[in-house]
Amino acid sequence: QHACGVLGLCLFLDTTAERYFTKYCKSTSKQGAPKMDIQQAFDAFSLGVKTAWRYADIDENLSKLLPVAKDEMRFDELMKLIRDSKAKKKS
Repeated sequence: QHACGVLGLCLFLDTTAERYFTKYCKSTSKQGAPKMDIQQAFDAFSLGVKTAWRYADIDENLSKLLPVAKDEMRFDELMKLIRDSKAKKKS
């Protein structure tokens, strides 16, 4: 949740979304989540998704509903979106 908050706050958001991402970061920090830069948050997020994906393999019906095989899952475009949004926010 903390990684999602860190990454989400890099994007252009409406006030409601920004409030939720800020809330996630504050609450998880209070629970002991470490401070993360964008790369650390991205790594934690992608690891979490890939780990959760393993559970889908247990259920044959669920795994058929997923868009790609876990070995094909990539996060390049997500990282590009985050970096581009962060750069635009700075300018």
